[in-house]
Amino acid sequence: MNINGFSLEIVPQITQLEKLELNVRLDSRILVELCKLNPNLRKLTLRNSEIFGRLSDIVPHCNQLEYLSFVMKEVDASEYAALANLPQLKALILCGEHLEGSLVKLFSRFQEHQQIQSICIPETYVSNAEAIALASIGSVVSIKCCLRDKSFYSDLPLSGKLTNIYILGHPMQYNPDNPYYNEKEEDFLKVTYRAHRPLAVTRAYYQYWQTKDPKLLQLAFDEDYLHAHRLHCIGWYDANVLPATMQNSSEQFSVSIAGIVLNKKVSISDAELAVLASIPTLTTIRCSFVQIEQIIAVKLQQLDAITDTANRVDKIKTEFCHIRFVHSHESVTLVLEVFVQSMLSYGSILAPLANLRNLKRLEIKGKIMSGSLVELFRALGALEKHTLQELETAFLDPEELEEVLNCYNNEFMELRRQDGSYQSSDESDED
Repeated sequence: MNINGFSLEIVPQITQLEKLELNVRLDSRILVELCKLNPNLRKLTLRNSEIFGRLSDIVPHCNQLEYLSFVMKEVDASEYAALANLPQLKALILCGEHLEGSLVKLFSRFQEHQQIQSICIPETYVSNAEAIALASIGSVVSIKCCLRDKSFYSDLPLSGKLTNIYILGHPMQYNPDNPYYNEKEEDFLKVTYRAHRPLAVTRAYYQYWQTKDPKLLQLAFDEDYLHAHRLHCIGWYDANVLPATMQNSSEQFSVSIAGIVLNKKVSISDAELAVLASIPTLTTIRCSFVQIEQIIAVKLQQLDAITDTANRVDKIKTEFCHIRFVHSHESVTLVLEVFVQSMLSYGSILAPLANLRNLKRLEIKGKIMSGSLVELFRALGALEKHTLQELETAFLDPEELEEVLNCYNNEFMELRRQDGSYQSSDESDED
């Protein structure tokens, strides 16, 4: 029912509803009667903030409610604390604005009930105290909010089942039909973590009550996180946030960063590049094509410092091409896959890949522009000693083929067409 600006003054005699959406002014008594008539209601969306009375009055009559979205009043939000008593509630969307700091009571109550899994607060700031209470809910898997102190997300307690933290750059109007429609992707950095549980878990709660050491209390908040396998974070970012997050994590538990998405389409600072290259566990980097030359340098520097890469797969993903580094024992297969032909017309970007250690096989796939790989092959030929033994591609233009043959002189090399046929370097010379 979407009648914006109107009031609902009588109870519609509708039963057996499982989903209800209202965008009207109404008294909470009307809403309570609707809930009584529909005891199997599972999803309730209230898009109008003008609900007169206590919304929490619906709690005794919504035993099957799993999803609740409503617009908060611009007052003390502690009146919503009783909503934590909804026995089946899994997802909560809190739209509108509230008195900052007043959601602590609701989040603290959720800590007692352990049923909520996802909480989204997109249209207002939350305080540090609210963020801590929100992230401390043991059952919550995903949180999405806008922090007043944006850098604070690296200090959030990582409790229970929490695996997704999405920090908005600023409050934004929420559209429940398309929750991502007005978000600017370049505002965010996404970080994927993997956590490794130690053999002996410190019983921080027990030690805290014995010693009253505040550091142990913080460790206690994070203790449950040691059971996690992955943590996926999205957040506002600058060059200082990633190393701060890494330091904060390493002090409390063993954690490795596996993937990073850099959405800002600008050149990466030297400080950020140094951080990325220093993370040995980082296998996947998604970035803009304008950053690919820098990211290739990061990946080569990172891999050069790693001695054991067996069974590892590294990836660089852009909107125009993917580069994969498939490692086996003392060999690497380099896979170049191009989606947009015109964007790989300058091979100087790819030329540094010739320095990849133990490169034995090169696969070239997709829409390769004629002549775009000349500089890569030329760079291979300029090395004192290279290890490439096998090349698979659908097409080489005459200049590229000449550079490939110059790489090997009289040495043997196997060329494989993508139709599956083989050709040695001496055979191709005759052709």
